[in-house]
Amino acid sequence: MFKTLEECLQHASDKMADAVNSVMVEFNLAQGNNFESCDMLQQAYNAMALYVTENEHWDKAKALDIADKNEDRLDPVVIDQMPKDFSQEDADICNNVMHIIHSEAEKSAEINMHKQSIVDLAYVRKQMHDISDHYFEAGHDFEVNDYADPYEFITGTDAVPAAADKVIHQFFDKFDDIAIDVGVSWGLTDRDYRNGIGEDVSITAYGVTPESVKQAIDKFDAYIESGEYEKDVKAEQTKIKQKEAVQSPFYEPEDIVGDSNGPQYEETYTNTEADIRDQEEMQQEIDDDYER
Repeated sequence: MFKTLEECLQHASDKMADAVNSVMVEFNLAQGNNFESCDMLQQAYNAMALYVTENEHWDKAKALDIADKNEDRLDPVVIDQMPKDFSQEDADICNNVMHIIHSEAEKSAEINMHKQSIVDLAYVRKQMHDISDHYFEAGHDFEVNDYADPYEFITGTDAVPAAADKVIHQFFDKFDDIAIDVGVSWGLTDRDYRNGIGEDVSITAYGVTPESVKQAIDKFDAYIESGEYEKDVKAEQTKIKQKEAVQSPFYEPEDIVGDSNGPQYEETYTNTEADIRDQEEMQQEIDDDYER
C-alpha cells in the first residue's frame, strides 16, 4: 500500500490516472482549509467508492447518468474519468487513495468519510439498480421508555436521549460496512402529547449490501432481547448524571491526597458522605424506574 496520493498517481494505470489526479486536487483544497469544507472531496471519494463496490457490475454510462442527477453525492467529473471497464488493479488504487483521504480527514478533523460514503451510496445504488427503498437501508424503531432512557419522555421535537444515542452508536460502530442515522419518530401521539404516549427512537441503517444491513439489525435486536442494551444504557445514564454532579457549580471537591478508599467521581475528586447518599438515592431511583 502506498503512503501518499502522489505515489498512488505514479502507479495508477493510464485509464485511472486522471481520476486520481482530480481526487488529489480536491484533497489538497480540503486539507488547505483544515477540512472545514469538504463536500467536493466527499463526492470525489464517493465516486471511487462506487467503482470499488460495483466491481464486476460496474457500468460507467449508467454511473455517469446517475452522477449527473446526484451531484450533491457523486462527482460526475471523476466518474467520467473512470475506466470504462472494471479491473482489480484500478480498484486497488482507488482503495489506497480512499484509505489515505479517510485517515487524514479523521485524524485532522474527526470526519468519517467512509461512513458518510456508505449513506450516500445507499441512495445512489438504489437508483442505479432501480431497487426498493429498503434494499440498502432498513429502519428500526423501538420504544424509548422500554429500552432507551427511563428518565425522559420524548416527543418528536426532542433529541435522542444522550445515553441511548451513545450506546447505539458504539454498537453499530463495530460494523465497518454499516452507517446509521439515529432520530426520534413523529406521529405516535396527538399534537400536544396529551395522551401521554412518547415517541420512539428510530434507527436507519445503511450498508454496502442488503445482507450486511439485515445482519446488523438482527444483531441489534438480539442485543436488546438479551438485556445487555438496557444494562449498558443504564450504566451510561449513571455516568452522565455523575459527570453532571461533578460539573455543577454547587459541587465542592475536597483535597484528600492519598485517600483512595472511598468511591470517587473523578480521579482528582472525592465524595463527601452527602455525595455518597445522593449516589445511592440516584441508583435506587434508576432501579425503581426499571422495575415499573
